[in-house]
Amino acid sequence: MELSIVKREELERFSKQRGDKGPNFRSMLAIYDFFDLPFSNDIITFLARAELERKKNSFESITVVFISHSEDPSPPRHNYVDSENYKTYLHNLGFESTRLFPNVGSVLFFSNRNEWISFFTNNKSFYSVYPPDYNIDWPNETQITHRLSIHCHRPFQENASKDGSDLSVTPPRDAVEYARHWINKNIFPKIPVTITMRKWKVFSDHRLSNPQEWQDLLNLFKDLPVKFIVLKDFHHVMENNPFSGSNSIIWDYPVLNLSLRAALYQESSLNLAVNQGAFACAVYNRNANYIIFNILHKGRGGSEESLKRLLGLSRNDQFIGSNYFQRLVWEPINSDLIIRETIDCLYELCCSNQIIPDCYKQKHASKISEVTSGIRNSLIFLKEKISSKTN
Repeated sequence: MELSIVKREELERFSKQRGDKGPNFRSMLAIYDFFDLPFSNDIITFLARAELERKKNSFESITVVFISHSEDPSPPRHNYVDSENYKTYLHNLGFESTRLFPNVGSVLFFSNRNEWISFFTNNKSFYSVYPPDYNIDWPNETQITHRLSIHCHRPFQENASKDGSDLSVTPPRDAVEYARHWINKNIFPKIPVTITMRKWKVFSDHRLSNPQEWQDLLNLFKDLPVKFIVLKDFHHVMENNPFSGSNSIIWDYPVLNLSLRAALYQESSLNLAVNQGAFACAVYNRNANYIIFNILHKGRGGSEESLKRLLGLSRNDQFIGSNYFQRLVWEPINSDLIIRETIDCLYELCCSNQIIPDCYKQKHASKISEVTSGIRNSLIFLKEKISSKTN
């Protein structure tokens, strides 16, 4: 090909890119400033709320900005994040979260506050800033008195649609394909059910998973065509499988990759956990089935007052937009409760023909009826067994 032709094609390509419409107030600038906001899965809540605002104002896209000054990257109350490890949290929680929202366009990161101040001062007029009262001179979210901090769920609970259309988490296609491949390879023909563990004690011992309670569930299910995919706590990912028996399998990769975690939750038949931040990528996904236990407890954020103030939830409420297979269980957690709720939900999924994951339907269509009948009969037996024991 002649050089002149190459140049002409490249010039046309570049011209086309230059001709693409710029922000021109059609793009939001969603700002997550780690000066006062946590390195946590609350970033997903922040993005879900930003997406709600984008839809309300018919903006075309969201430009997300993260600010974390490298020498002082996080609020002092989160001293587990420092100048040596903050990029690990930033990539897995921040950048990965943006991949879950299709309407996020550009993603910017500033590791120097003066660089960020210069950018914001010179470019803010090109965007609709979110939150609109962001203060470049004192970005202290948690001390704002006229509204709740931008990373809290309650405003979403109060303003999102009840039909689930605002649950906008959408795992990227490559992560979904890999999750389906892994499930087909490691779980089929059994039903995939995840258990997400919490072992991190920084905020409250009352929020932790009790391994024995979950082991009791595994023991009862030992003869059923169900395999439990265990996701360990991120901060304890190098530890061994906390469970015995052949009906569980550890998969650490989703713990280290938020997009894959979100895809696994979406592609599994059911997801089980105690109340924790990592489950945000299921809570804001209308296609992920889940049961969340230990909603009320005596630790931080577990009182009725805290749940009402921060999440907008009163006792026995469910998350806005949730469906029949997306459940908060408000009773005090114990083995019997976990067992009962899991059996009931799996049985109802079976009765509604929703227990078989889509990746089985695509790759193992001829064997679906066999898998379904096996799990249904087993669950009926267990339900009767539990019922007779209770009576």
